[in-house]
Amino acid sequence: MRVLAARLRTAAWLGWQIESNWAAPFLFVVYAVLRPLAMALILAGMYWAVASQAARREAFLGFYLANAFHAYVTQVMVGMGWVVVEEREDYETLKYVYTSPMGMLTYLGGRSTVKLVLATVSMVLALTVGWFVLGLRWDWASVAWVPLVSSFALGLVACVHLGFLVAGAAMLLPRVAITLNEALAVAFYLLCGVIFPIDLLPAGLRQLALVFPFTYWYEALRRFLGRSGVDRSEIFVETKIWITDYGYDQTLHAFDKSAGKLGIDQIDLLILHQALPGEFDLTISAYQALETLLGDGKVRTIGVSNFMPDHLSALLAATSEVPAVNQIEVHPYFRQSELLAVNSEHRILSQAWSPIGGITFYRDGSHGSTLQDPVINDIAAAHGRTPAQVMLRWHLQQGRQAIPKSVTPSRIAENFDIFDFELTADQLAAIDDLDTGVRGGPEPEQITRTAFGRDIPEA
Repeated sequence: MRVLAARLRTAAWLGWQIESNWAAPFLFVVYAVLRPLAMALILAGMYWAVASQAARREAFLGFYLANAFHAYVTQVMVGMGWVVVEEREDYETLKYVYTSPMGMLTYLGGRSTVKLVLATVSMVLALTVGWFVLGLRWDWASVAWVPLVSSFALGLVACVHLGFLVAGAAMLLPRVAITLNEALAVAFYLLCGVIFPIDLLPAGLRQLALVFPFTYWYEALRRFLGRSGVDRSEIFVETKIWITDYGYDQTLHAFDKSAGKLGIDQIDLLILHQALPGEFDLTISAYQALETLLGDGKVRTIGVSNFMPDHLSALLAATSEVPAVNQIEVHPYFRQSELLAVNSEHRILSQAWSPIGGITFYRDGSHGSTLQDPVINDIAAAHGRTPAQVMLRWHLQQGRQAIPKSVTPSRIAENFDIFDFELTADQLAAIDDLDTGVRGGPEPEQITRTAFGRDIPEA
């Protein structure tokens, strides 16, 4: 063991000298600090230039954290491949390592130790700059320390072990070693959620991204670090109970599953996903469980989703708490005027899912696209707005709540920017007249546990 330790120290010392190009220690330390600092500031400038104000805080913090930890992948894992290339091509010392008592594995182990130290300097410096200079905050009270440290250590072990594999490939494939190293660096940077969500990738690349272990490592570190510094009171959390979990006790347990996955104690709005027309007694029992959760303070508000007028009448007759919300499919091609009137009669807020008609062109292109509708586009042009903004304003002026879905920061900001213009009565009526009466989602009366049931995993 003493001999092995001595050889590792020698390898680490040699690695330190090579990494610093035999520079004076002070100059090398300055370089080791300035390089990650420059990378951190470049990243900050890039995001500040392209991200919208509404999306900056959370999105930038998540990607900034991933970039900080990505130093281990580039400097340790991929860096081990560059060790082989540099030792063979630049310094021409690889042949001496082969014949030395130290051995190749011990030498690479020493070199990887140095790279771990340098990567740690980069990571710590990036996080420090993020906290003190850029004002990025994460909630220390919400940090899950045990899984965070465990995940971090597991990722470091993976970086080192995979680094040995990359080094081995570089030795066995000398002609493509440089290409291999560069390809790995680019692939892990672009496909693992370091600079943008993997949801933005094309389907084939998204499946490839899910194969890479570092995709999960970055996400685990972000989650366990408690990446958002936003106070819980500033966030409104809404979720649903799926039909498989209907029934009084089952619905109470479904709350535990949802709250556990979300990492919170109280849900702001909890709703039933559908009515079960053929088993409405289960629907009633599930809603009574929501009433219990409301009384216990575990939820702040309760509601339903996709309930038709007859479903609402039966529910109101059997329960005591009027749903605060009925989340239903509403968009210019499917307005559901009768149901909207029933909701208003009972002072139930109509919450529109697929509010810009995405379901009409995502699931069934034969319905046409609301985004390309000439009536909506003419109104949008008259106001200098996008078709999506016009449709969201239509919902707002008619007293509905709209919940558009997007993962694109610029579109999220665009969806919020609808409060400084107003549609005329004629324009509202013109959009109303686009109603085709064709539903995009499944027919409510066809909902059964046999056809649509699926098990919801535990927290």
